[in-house]
Amino acid sequence: MRDYISPTQFTMWYDCPIKWYIGYVLDRRLFKQTMPMAVGSAFDAFVKVKVLSLFGRQIDGNKLLEQQVQIKGEMRDVAIAEGFRVFQLYCQSGVLERLARELDENVDVTGELKKDIGGVTVLGLPDCSTKWLVLDWKVTGYGKGRTVSPEGGATWVSREHARRVKPRTAVAHGVTINSETIAPDKGKWIYWYPQVVIYSMLLDVPLAGIDQVCYRGDGSVNVACHRYRISPEEKEHIRERLVNMQAHINKGHYLHDLSFEQSIELCAELRDDTTLQDWYLAL
Repeated sequence: MRDYISPTQFTMWYDCPIKWYIGYVLDRRLFKQTMPMAVGSAFDAFVKVKVLSLFGRQIDGNKLLEQQVQIKGEMRDVAIAEGFRVFQLYCQSGVLERLARELDENVDVTGELKKDIGGVTVLGLPDCSTKWLVLDWKVTGYGKGRTVSPEGGATWVSREHARRVKPRTAVAHGVTINSETIAPDKGKWIYWYPQVVIYSMLLDVPLAGIDQVCYRGDGSVNVACHRYRISPEEKEHIRERLVNMQAHINKGHYLHDLSFEQSIELCAELRDDTTLQDWYLAL
């Protein structure tokens, strides 16, 4: 079991503790990287190389692809080609020019962060960060064959959904942010928002953002730029949940949605390969 909590662990433990237990205590990977995930990972590599080049810096793009695109064989080549296509569409949308105004020469796209938060060792690897902003890229909808709409609360959208999702905005540190509401507690935000709040805590930056690249049925994309000021109250809420998670782990109460006795019993069953296989099929 790892000696730290990551944003992915955090969201998984609160969403489905059995998945967390199988993946992080038994160290059994539940899911291999899918094609949509690989396309998103390839996109990440291309956009990181581009962001650094805006400030006259270089990074080994091939090494990034090797680290991030985990599927093998011919499908790997397809994933990289599709990731590059998404990257091109992202650039053509006009978002990259907007993003360049939010960043500076100290932008980081590779830094691994580890910090003690409330007595909990937390480790994260944000996609992109400066001294004011931490940013994650999300590619959604690839392979669905239909239009994927942006999650609500974007400060700017590249295409026709802008009126529906654009909130009241303000400018903080040169970044246009959502001044009307925090991210809604529904949809993908249940997973996304805690992650960027944790990143903002690791970096001690006031603003967090997500650029959501939404695949459309015709192969084009919408890009929705989400920017939020992270309040002290939100950080404290996440800190309390991190401390609660660590306390359960320390006690061996891994399945927090069950009683301690029930958790111990089910965990023992999951250590049996036959039972574990049944859970693989169920999950």
